[in-house]
Amino acid sequence: MQERNYFAEQLRIKSGSFSWPAGDFIVEQQILPAYYMDNEDAEESLQCMRAMAAARSANIYLLIDMKNIKGASAGARKTLAQASPTLVKGVATLIANPISRLLSNFILGLNKPSYPTRAFSDKEQAKAWLKSLKDKNEAKKI
Repeated sequence: MQERNYFAEQLRIKSGSFSWPAGDFIVEQQILPAYYMDNEDAEESLQCMRAMAAARSANIYLLIDMKNIKGASAGARKTLAQASPTLVKGVATLIANPISRLLSNFILGLNKPSYPTRAFSDKEQAKAWLKSLKDKNEAKKI
């Protein structure tokens, strides 16, 4: 098995990919169309986020495109909601259909993440919200 380069701008995982362009603070996670995320996928996502953050000595402001996701197990939702607020500083989810809205609401409400979360249908609004979180955190030196 080939070792992953966690400093890379694009990283493929089983459920899709992460993109973190050089000089940007937003990590974008793209979930494969019609993908059902299980706990193993959620663990892989968190492990990648930890390693990417460590490689860049940076916090994670995550934009998850879940517009075409098929679903996620209760274990996956719980695992993702328990990500450390010292790692994840904010999560914006992109939604487009009733299934992605339902899953987003589960992640945002039912599992009560310890970091700020919000659902959007517009990518630029999601990025602007993440930037406002980053600006607030920098002002507080978090």
